[in-house]
Amino acid sequence: MIAYGFVSPLLKRLDEREIADELRVIICEEERTTAYFTFSSQMRPSIHQFRIYGQKNGLIFDQDHETLIKLRGGRLKSYVEKFVPPVSFAGQYLGNLMKNARTFLARDFHMNSGMKYLIESFYRSIIHGTPVPLPYREILLTARIMDAIFDQLRARRSQVHFEFRAQAQMPLHTTAPHGD
Repeated sequence: MIAYGFVSPLLKRLDEREIADELRVIICEEERTTAYFTFSSQMRPSIHQFRIYGQKNGLIFDQDHETLIKLRGGRLKSYVEKFVPPVSFAGQYLGNLMKNARTFLARDFHMNSGMKYLIESFYRSIIHGTPVPLPYREILLTARIMDAIFDQLRARRSQVHFEFRAQAQMPLHTTAPHGD
């Protein structure tokens, strides 16, 4: 895993040096499945998406718009590739619109419906003894990944502070000896 965090130019201009509001993470496991994570307080438009790509197809989940889009892995022949996928996306977005409208009209449209579902499921597992919505293994794995990210950020920050102090102690002007 590689984690790189830094203070954005905006916060630097505000004289902030500690808050890393930009984060890039690459996670790769033994099977060579790779995940990329980007957090940015400055990127616009602000998006909250989860993308997953497999060997045959992919999915894009957009949390802000409550949409799920399937990406075809195969390509179509000739110029058909320029026309069929946009029609397919339009149909999927229309389906998502209809689902969101039905959910809204049923008064079951919550801004953080995923979080609401998880919290309700956890309560249900405690009260009724049903299975937890997230296996403990996944919770622990996520905690280990987060700890590793924070450890790398701390290590890089101390390295950057060390390099910065070393540069600050260097003389501003050095003169090279003249050979004349």
